Amino acid sequence: MSSSAHLQHEARKVLRDVFSMNTTRIGVRSYFDVLTLHFEKSPMTLDQCYVDESVRRVVVMGSVEWTWRKSRQKWKEVLTCTIDFDANLKVVSLIFITTSDETTCVMQAVDPGRT
Repeated sequence: MSSSAHLQHEARKVLRDVFSMNTTRIGVRSYFDVLTLHFEKSPMTLDQCYVDESVRRVVVMGSVEWTWRKSRQKWKEVLTCTIDFDANLKVVSLIFITTSDETTCVMQAVDPGRT
């Protein structure tokens, strides 16, 4: 990852950014640490993958099953992940767009089993 990167995770139908920031490697690491703290996830099921070498971009479409660590409630998020690279092939942008119902976006998740 480059020294700074754009990181975004939101539902397609949401007009505002749920989670979007320009950040450092530490900020990106914190994003994944927060996800790991609250959720377990299955490996991403890949449906389609496109590579555009001319703009150094990879687009992956697939789904992830998330599980709340506390309540064990599960759901599936269908999403598109776009990764952009700089000339040194370091990640400069990582964008997750939820294409399933906006309530399945992990960044909007509310644990229905919380007490």
